[in-house]
Amino acid sequence: MVLSIGIDCNGEDWRASLLENGRTLELRPLNDVRSALEYVRHICSFYPEPVIAVSARKDGYPTHLTATANTSVSNGTSPHNHGENKVHDFLLALESVYFNTYYLPSIRQLASVPLYRKQYRLDMGSSGDLCAVTTLTFRMRKQEASWQEMRFFYLTADCHSRSIIVVEDGRIVDGIGETSAGFSALQLGATDHVAWQDLLKSEAIAEQAYWESLTQDLAGLMAIHHLEDIVVNGQRKDNVIEWLNDRYQCYLFPRSDDEQPGYEVAIGAAIIAEGLYHPGLAIEVVERLQVSPIKLGMLE
Repeated sequence: MVLSIGIDCNGEDWRASLLENGRTLELRPLNDVRSALEYVRHICSFYPEPVIAVSARKDGYPTHLTATANTSVSNGTSPHNHGENKVHDFLLALESVYFNTYYLPSIRQLASVPLYRKQYRLDMGSSGDLCAVTTLTFRMRKQEASWQEMRFFYLTADCHSRSIIVVEDGRIVDGIGETSAGFSALQLGATDHVAWQDLLKSEAIAEQAYWESLTQDLAGLMAIHHLEDIVVNGQRKDNVIEWLNDRYQCYLFPRSDDEQPGYEVAIGAAIIAEGLYHPGLAIEVVERLQVSPIKLGMLE
């Protein structure tokens, strides 16, 4: 039995995917470091030595993992168990127990991205973007699409951020990483009528800035890459398609009817994990994307 686990460490919303030979067995929300470790231990108690791949979204390869007096490796807890510390504790715990565990790179760390492009853009997309594209290309290959047909922009539009990844012939070659996407008036808390009116104006301005900057970014990438198709995902996908549909050919991210949204990163991480060790479609996708994850035990 070929089992792989993909773990998406995205802020407070962690998710896991369990795959067997490219087939999704389970999608599971994870509340914190402790629940993530308990989930991995539970799977390993039934299926020894699964391959595990971790995406931390905003981060690329960590340079090192260091245990401190404030970190408990056994349960992954820490007095500062948020953000980077939270991911650090989780990786440290995995490294101490599970041998076949890998940390996934950001877009900028892929060999398929030309070196000169890395010189003028620092944030080209996260490991989460890589995993989502992995899921997308894997599903396209299952539908017998050729690599040459995989030429598109992958646009993620959430409430507070967006990113654009460029895929040519099944390889990631460019990207614009997480960009602010306006803000919500409800989060700012107006206390009187004047403040509320100012708030509405500010939100309207932020929305205008978001749509114009998105249009500019797409136009700039289009001028370089000459692609026609955009695959759209995220919380604001319907708004984005409505905005762009008269200028571009837009498609929704493909999902099965019973698949919960928001798990494409965890699924992609599990596909990469499977492709590192086992023959089949997953290894074909991993090789095409030129993914070189780092084994946790190799970090110094």
